[in-house]
Amino acid sequence: MIAANSETERERSRTYYAANRDQVRERARARHMANPEKLRERKRAYYAANRQNILDSHLAWRTANTDKVRQMAAAYRAANREQVQNRSQEWRIANPGAASAIVSKRRAFKLAQRCTCCTDADIKKIYDIAALCGSGSHVDHKIQLSLGGRHCIKNLEAMTVDAHIEKSKLDASARADVRRRNTLLRNWATKWS
Repeated sequence: MIAANSETERERSRTYYAANRDQVRERARARHMANPEKLRERKRAYYAANRQNILDSHLAWRTANTDKVRQMAAAYRAANREQVQNRSQEWRIANPGAASAIVSKRRAFKLAQRCTCCTDADIKKIYDIAALCGSGSHVDHKIQLSLGGRHCIKNLEAMTVDAHIEKSKLDASARADVRRRNTLLRNWATKWS
């Protein structure tokens, strides 16, 4: 009997809402505008109780609509260019290790020197260690990317700025020697062919 009454009540509510949708929405909007803190608190409580379901549904939607997500992100960046740049700059200042790791990762991808033996989190640890040492430390590739070294935890080391500058000078002379040798070999091959 109670279930039948509750079902009848639900049906009556649905019918009323369908007939008076705009008025119901307007009353709800007015109630929310009069009590914004109460609405915020209800939303917080709902999110806390259903956090994982909300995150799962957002992830599922983003995965199913990757093109739409890219378009929305591009539109947002275009409309809020200065704000995005400021936030990005603030993040880079607050996270110097992560910012350096991202730059090196991009270079490694461009040169196809990315390894598969370690994760981004492993590599980021080295950059975080260097960032904790302050502005007097850098992360260096033991064997440069341009000379065939990999962007891998085995090929990265944290070092002081002075040591890094000295090593970079040696690496520059090694690159010059490689270029000089390759030029001589090319000239010799064309001369004798």
